[in-house]
Amino acid sequence: AGAVNLRINPIEVTSGTTPTGVANSLYIFTSTTGSISTLNLPASPTAGDSIKISNIGALANVIGANGNKIMGVTGDMTIDVTNAAFELIWSNIAAQGWIIIGNV
Repeated sequence: AGAVNLRINPIEVTSGTTPTGVANSLYIFTSTTGSISTLNLPASPTAGDSIKISNIGALANVIGANGNKIMGVTGDMTIDVTNAAFELIWSNIAAQGWIIIGNV
């Protein structure tokens, strides 16, 4: 009962910044010049948490693993494709961690 709001407000990640992501949010890397940015994933995610990413800038930005794995790999992930867009879901499987489920 009641209204359900499925709207996600995009959060801009500008040149040279290092924000920590909030679950169930959309982050857009917008810088075409300047320093790369790092978006740190939540350190203590809950099963099903989601982070949407769009790299509309031209820089090779970084997704910080923040102590967890991304696609089974310990360490950060570099987005080196302009206009890459995808969603990461916390799998709650220690061997996998955050997994890419597809395009946004």
